[in-house]
Amino acid sequence: MHDTAPAYYGSLEQERGGRNSTSARCGSVFRAQQRIPSVVDMQTNSSQDIAEDAAEERRPVSALVTDVLVNAGIPLAAYYGLRAVGLNQWWALVVGGAVPLLHGCRSIVRSRRIDPIGAFVLMAMVLSTAMSLITGSPRVLLARESWGTGAFGLWILGSLLGRRPFLLDATTKFMPTRTARRWEDGWRHDARFRRGLRLVTALWGGVFLVDAAARVVMAFTMPVDSVPIAGTVLLVALLILVQRGSVHYIRRSAAFAGVRTDG
Repeated sequence: MHDTAPAYYGSLEQERGGRNSTSARCGSVFRAQQRIPSVVDMQTNSSQDIAEDAAEERRPVSALVTDVLVNAGIPLAAYYGLRAVGLNQWWALVVGGAVPLLHGCRSIVRSRRIDPIGAFVLMAMVLSTAMSLITGSPRVLLARESWGTGAFGLWILGSLLGRRPFLLDATTKFMPTRTARRWEDGWRHDARFRRGLRLVTALWGGVFLVDAAARVVMAFTMPVDSVPIAGTVLLVALLILVQRGSVHYIRRSAAFAGVRTDG
């Protein structure tokens, strides 16, 4: 009886110890599971990141589409619509040009900030409209379109003299956060990337200056009713060419190897 008691209590202690060790192991596993995210959690987080990146991309694209519609689509449709109902060329151009003018004034009022390039373009449009009112010539109104693209081209080229070129800020707004971060890091740390980006920025500035010069020539040499559509087609064609040329250069140039997503 006395001999079996120690063995009995010993077996109880072993059993308790086993249960305690099992509990300890279960607790360790539970804590580990708390520390390590599950596959479902990682997939959910990845999906959320992708959705956030897509939303970030859509916002500037939507703003760009709105600007193109207000500054090009509506004036063009207004001009040819008013000409179709018999309004003369001068008034059709004035009414069509009023849409981007009012949009620019509205943007200034909403943001409570005067953008230098925007203020310059608005002032140029007002002055050219006043000159056209004095001369009565619709060709002066057509030539005013060159003020906008010319000023924009000069501003792009002028950004090369500053700390950051225009294309860096304009491009990263359309990128997912992680891709934009690679471009920012490349700008800070890679001299080849900076040279390449300045080259592409100069190309964009030159294209807008070419468009401005061509608009002046078209305004005073082509039939008045042909100039609005010709100017729009020219700008779209130039933008397609410079965009595709830029993409080709970025994909091929060693200067952009560190920031490309395709390796």
